[in-house]
Amino acid sequence: MKLTKIDLNLLVSLRALLEERHVSRAASRVGLTQPAMSNALGRLRRLFGDQLLVRTPDGMKPTPRALALAGPLESALAQLESALGGEGFSPETSRRSFAIAMADYTALVVLPPLKRYLAQTAPGLDLVIIDSVRGQGLSLVDRGEADLAIGLLPEPPAHMRAQALYRDRLVCMARDGHPALRRPLTLDRYVNLSHVLVRAPGDQPSVVDRELEKLGRQRRIEVSLPHYLLVPHLLAATDMVATEADRLRKCFADQLPLSARKLPFEGPEIKVSQAWHVRADRDPAHRWLREQVALVTNEI
Repeated sequence: MKLTKIDLNLLVSLRALLEERHVSRAASRVGLTQPAMSNALGRLRRLFGDQLLVRTPDGMKPTPRALALAGPLESALAQLESALGGEGFSPETSRRSFAIAMADYTALVVLPPLKRYLAQTAPGLDLVIIDSVRGQGLSLVDRGEADLAIGLLPEPPAHMRAQALYRDRLVCMARDGHPALRRPLTLDRYVNLSHVLVRAPGDQPSVVDRELEKLGRQRRIEVSLPHYLLVPHLLAATDMVATEADRLRKCFADQLPLSARKLPFEGPEIKVSQAWHVRADRDPAHRWLREQVALVTNEI
């Protein structure tokens, strides 16, 4: 196929369509109307002799031909944009604002060292933290309501990227002197305790409850609440327990009398990561922020 036969604007539209997988969102991204983007998709289908994107019950999906085009297309357009001298990013003078979706516990761990670092390297950069639990962050990024999601995230969809940041382990937390922690914590004793669980509306069963189900056991959730930072205070004042990241207990070590015990079953490792939409891959400011997040969390 000769370049003289191709309108380069069509390739820009194709990139947006492959990343957004939605005609209206792709149109908005490149500054076209929805009918104009639909027309561009029709022209692209005729140009490549392929449907490129097909409608399914789960939305528009790329064809094998489209998937094969995605990588080379992205590389070619990125090189062209670089050659034409796109706007650079200077952290020292930037006045950008970024919305980051994360739970209060993740913010407690990540935000202080990140903000200390940004105060020195990018003093004009503003952060807006959006509260989210588990997979909610991905939905916020997908809808464009957040630039970045950080936390215990599920596997992101194909149009998102993810990077591992740090790991933690689940422990059974309780107040110092709790009767259940005076002896080794058996499975029977564990499931018969009164538990606190952080849960968002519509949440699937937690990883702990899924593991217990495999063992044919079930625990009693006496209190279900939406915020992690309430958990340590609730444990310190009652005989309830919580199965959470050990780092949560350590964050309150100087404030609250809390102890932790190893779980009486094989608990899954906690993997905290950051995720973003592919549309942000080429944004120099967004890329710089991701690099700083990875840098400061590597030292946690």
